[in-house]
Amino acid sequence: DSYKAISDEIPTPYGLHYGDDGLDVLSKYALLRLTPSEMNDAESNSVWNSRVVADGWGYTADYHDWAVGLEIDQQGNYWIAIPCQQDERSEAAAYLRGHAVKLVRNDESHDHQRAYRLESYAAGLRFPMGIALDREGNLFTSDNQGNYNPFNELNHLRPGKRYGFINKLENKDGFSPDFEMPAINIPHPWVRSVNGMCFLTT
Repeated sequence: DSYKAISDEIPTPYGLHYGDDGLDVLSKYALLRLTPSEMNDAESNSVWNSRVVADGWGYTADYHDWAVGLEIDQQGNYWIAIPCQQDERSEAAAYLRGHAVKLVRNDESHDHQRAYRLESYAAGLRFPMGIALDREGNLFTSDNQGNYNPFNELNHLRPGKRYGFINKLENKDGFSPDFEMPAINIPHPWVRSVNGMCFLTT
C-alpha cells in the first residue's frame, strides 16, 4: 500500500465523504468538493480540482473556528456542527456559531450558486466535536465542558431547540432562552473532552 497527497491547503478538514460526485471535505470555512483532474496520469503526481459546494457560516482565523461532520442522511443532505463564539467579532463572523446545521441538497434543475444551502437545526452548542445520525434519523452531538458548564455532554438534538451554551454576542439583557437538558452529563474527570462518535449498526 502507498499514499499520495491530493491537497495540502485545507484548514482543519474535520469531515470527509467520498461519493459519486467526488471527495467532499469539510473545512473550517466551507464544504469543498475535490475531483480528479483530466491531467492525472501514471507518471505524474495526482492533480485534483477543488470547488466550494456549501459555505456561509461565520469564521475567523482563530483555530477554534472549525466545522465538524459529515453525517449524510438518506436524502443526501449533510449534517455538520459548528462550535461556539466566545471572543470579540462581528455578527457576520459569529453567524451560526454554536449551531447544528443541515446542508440541504439544492434542486439541480435550478441555477444555484452552491450545491447545498444552510438550515439551522439546533443551537446552544459549545464545542461539538462529534456528530452522528442513528438509523431512525435522530441526530446526536457530543459537547465539551467549560464556560460555566462543568460537564461533557451527549445531546439528542431536536429541531429548533437550544442547548446550554450562550455565545458572547448573544449574552445580553433579556436573552434567556429555554434550554434542553443533555441526554447524558459526563463528568470532566472521567474524560478530558468528548470527541468523535458514531453508531455501529449491523
